[in-house]
Amino acid sequence: GTVIAASFSVAITNFIKASDEIDKMSKRTGLGVETLQELKYAADITGTSIGDLEIGIKMMQNAITDAANGSKSAIEKFDKLGINFEKIKNLSPEQQFMVVADAISKIQDPTERAAMAVDMFGRSGTQLLPLLEGGASGIQKLRDEAHIFGKVLDEETISKTVDLKDNIERLQYSFNALWSEISVNMLPIVEDLVKRIQSVISDVRN
Repeated sequence: GTVIAASFSVAITNFIKASDEIDKMSKRTGLGVETLQELKYAADITGTSIGDLEIGIKMMQNAITDAANGSKSAIEKFDKLGINFEKIKNLSPEQQFMVVADAISKIQDPTERAAMAVDMFGRSGTQLLPLLEGGASGIQKLRDEAHIFGKVLDEETISKTVDLKDNIERLQYSFNALWSEISVNMLPIVEDLVKRIQSVISDVRN
């Protein structure tokens, strides 16, 4: 019973932690929590890290921002991939990633493909190549699979789980504060008790 309870506790803790990470990543990237869970599944299946994916998406978003601000070198990145920047700039981050991933997957030369992946996604580019290999259709297939295998929670569930985590942390802070206050108030009593014990020991020895 104890082993089962401990295993259940670990599972709940991991579930809460994973939900919180997805929520924070959503805020950092602008991608929805469901999209991130789909992409995490796709990354796991292809041996890619969701952390590398987040870094890559941020680098892509930086390139889009730079291009929107008139950076010629940033605009050239999209031109090299055959992407019309004017058409991609107003898409959602999710759609932008899918367009860029599809364009990179169509590059036949492996060396050039890797170079373009790094150019667009930064140092995470080469790590993302297994995920990018199937292009938009391959990634979408894996995203659909994530739902089939129950790997995607809706936004409401994620939100409630994050709220639960926050409330647990508040409870822990309250408990720690209470314990600190109790400890401070107990110090004089403990100190007096120690003195009494020392006095008794002294009397016994004498």
